[in-house]
Amino acid sequence: MFGWESQSPPEAESGNGRKSNKKDFYRYIDRKWKTRESVGPLLNENGDLVTWDVEKAEVLNTYLVLIFAGKTHLSRGGAG
Repeated sequence: MFGWESQSPPEAESGNGRKSNKKDFYRYIDRKWKTRESVGPLLNENGDLVTWDVEKAEVLNTYLVLIFAGKTHLSRGGAG
């Protein structure tokens, strides 16, 4: 289920559909369809900064494969 399905728009709540509610309804829809920020830069297995979307997708895919294979080992640089 999508997040917007669980909430009813203002026009549906009032039930009368007046013109004043059209403005509220479209404002509600506009808020729900806003895009979110993209994923920030990531570090790949070699410690290189990855900024391209395709490369970030590959890094995340590799990480998820490791999680589901039970082979995760996270290390933080400089935490000796």
